[in-house]
Amino acid sequence: MNSHLHTALALLAISGSLAAQTSYDLFAKEFTQALRFNNESGMEKAIRSRPAEALTHFEGLLRRWLTKRDDADNNKLIAQMKTMFKKTMEADTLEHFERFYSGLDQRRLNLVLAAEQNRTKLNNQWAKAVQERDRKGVKALVEDGRKLGRQLEEVGHRIEAANVFSTLGTMLYQMPDRQKEDLIEAMDVVKMFLDNRKAWNWTKDTYYAQWSNWLKRTEIELKDEGKKAEDRKKAGLKEGAVGLAKFVDTKQPALVAKLAFHELKALPIDSTPLGGDVPVNWMSTSVLAGPSQMLYFKEKALYLVRQGAAKLGVSLSDASGAPVQKVEVGGKPKPSLFYLDKEHNQPYSMVFFVGGQATPYAATTSNMSPQKDSMTVYYRSTASWTATLDGVEIALFDDNCDGKLFTEDPLAYGYKTRMTGQGPKEEVPLACYDSMQIGKRGRIVPFSSCAKIGEKWYMLSAADHGKAIEAKPLHPDFFKIGTISMKWSGPVAVQPQLLIIRGRDGLQSAAFNIAGVKSVEVPEGTYEIVFGRGTRGKGAQIQMTHVYPGDSKPIKVEAGKETVVKLGAPFHFDFVRGGSGDDVELDSLRFRVLGASGEMYGRIHGPTPAPEVLVAKTSSGRGAKVVGSYVPIASPDLLNTAADTLGAILKKDSIRGMGIEVGYFPVVKGSAEGSTRLKFKSPITGGLVGLRVKKHKMFGKIDPVFK
Repeated sequence: MNSHLHTALALLAISGSLAAQTSYDLFAKEFTQALRFNNESGMEKAIRSRPAEALTHFEGLLRRWLTKRDDADNNKLIAQMKTMFKKTMEADTLEHFERFYSGLDQRRLNLVLAAEQNRTKLNNQWAKAVQERDRKGVKALVEDGRKLGRQLEEVGHRIEAANVFSTLGTMLYQMPDRQKEDLIEAMDVVKMFLDNRKAWNWTKDTYYAQWSNWLKRTEIELKDEGKKAEDRKKAGLKEGAVGLAKFVDTKQPALVAKLAFHELKALPIDSTPLGGDVPVNWMSTSVLAGPSQMLYFKEKALYLVRQGAAKLGVSLSDASGAPVQKVEVGGKPKPSLFYLDKEHNQPYSMVFFVGGQATPYAATTSNMSPQKDSMTVYYRSTASWTATLDGVEIALFDDNCDGKLFTEDPLAYGYKTRMTGQGPKEEVPLACYDSMQIGKRGRIVPFSSCAKIGEKWYMLSAADHGKAIEAKPLHPDFFKIGTISMKWSGPVAVQPQLLIIRGRDGLQSAAFNIAGVKSVEVPEGTYEIVFGRGTRGKGAQIQMTHVYPGDSKPIKVEAGKETVVKLGAPFHFDFVRGGSGDDVELDSLRFRVLGASGEMYGRIHGPTPAPEVLVAKTSSGRGAKVVGSYVPIASPDLLNTAADTLGAILKKDSIRGMGIEVGYFPVVKGSAEGSTRLKFKSPITGGLVGLRVKKHKMFGKIDPVFK
């Protein structure tokens, strides 16, 4: 056999060993041990409990046979496995494997090698596309996968082809914003999976049964859906419409009303991560010598211009000598009205905040007073627009301060954070919502493209190029409603007054605040936690906590039923254990405080949760030893030092520093440089590590999870 084939086989062996390694190792151990003692029942048990791993094991024997055909021990194992598999699973699948490898040539081997590598790439790219909810990306991967599956069919490896088509079935079933066409295509590739399995008589495992049953169920559901489509058409619903539009009752007139601008006299309740009652949490711009652009304002280019030590203006141009509109700025911000056009037809309003020498920040203070060459300006919108629909006043608020309303995708705003425990190398996008109020006494809630006005549900959108609001009625026979409530357990100090859930699978533009009320009516469907905030106190004593998705699971709401979301205690500390073996490395930038539903609490303006580090023999934590501890950054000097230390570390990897945002994380106790990293050798061989706070001022007890 030539050297190319030897190399190919070596690579095949490596790629085959990467998948499901733990499960495969268990099979190999159990089967080999049973074989050693000629224990047929043990061999049968190993095959029956892990048939897929049995196929992988047998394929490995055949690949060895290709290079060492005179290996008597290997040949004996091949014969024994064929006999035991056929007896146990009542299938001649291994004979098909043997015939395939007996006729394998260099070209076909190379194709199998490439296919296995490409399937791994396909899975990795799919995971990324799903995370980014990239429909086009997933569809392109499915097309690549179809080509790969057909190549394997032509080569003759029907099980590997089946594996590819099964992967495609999962991709299509979990397609972002899944539509009917995706299910139809999923059915097509699942049929290919079943056909390829049948070709090698491998139909006895649960995986085959699951896909087979899914196909039957989906065929019935789509048939029923066809009838429902006819009913929808008769009811006046638009054929082929997607998302909320598929529920619009075209037989009923839409409501349209002009929007009128109003400047708010005080800051409203808001729905964006860059809001709240803590100014240093707002959007910010560093104003230098010349005009500095407010990058998050998207309606048009808008610049801040410094006109004195603590004087500020806004301009529509960065050109020298361009007109500047004066605005109020200071430690107690007041709304400032200005215009977005020369003719003064587009009014807007903001408040602008500049800190002082000891501005509260996280667990300490920071000098944020204007400097000679720069000043950091924090700002929030005080702009609103109102209209009256069917006798009900609707108010819209530009919380995210981008100058735009009716934004359907709050992630398009572009704000990213490193506050969610993923470490400093990855920035995670956060949903930045605007708000709305339905009725003069209604709650101020996140803007949602579907809302209940009076007794009816409508789809809301812009009209007349954003100068008006349009409300299209949603058909009550098809747009079904359930209720959802938040049940809190734990200290009120961290209880959120804002908890936004966002719809999925066609309901992405639907958003609701489920905190602060007994229950909320929402459309039937699946939702996810996107952001929350809890605030207590006022002035210098104010405490604030952000709530992030963390490890929370999707929330299913059924029509006519109530879904309860449990949040809060018990709290526990999650973290990433670094290092190798008993040499442990921790970084507080990857610590997370998680609650009852997996939700995460972070960016805490107040006492930072700072754990002690434990090592225990078992996950119960009994007899755990304290090997180190963290402390909050409690002084301005330590805050600046920690920012410099982390900045120098990140600069080596060409990563942008976090500045004083490191203040939201604890540092190692006794570390003069304010390090977030702790290295130690476990005093217990094979010991498990956990983080614990016995009593926190805001959270109370935060339990360890040992790893």
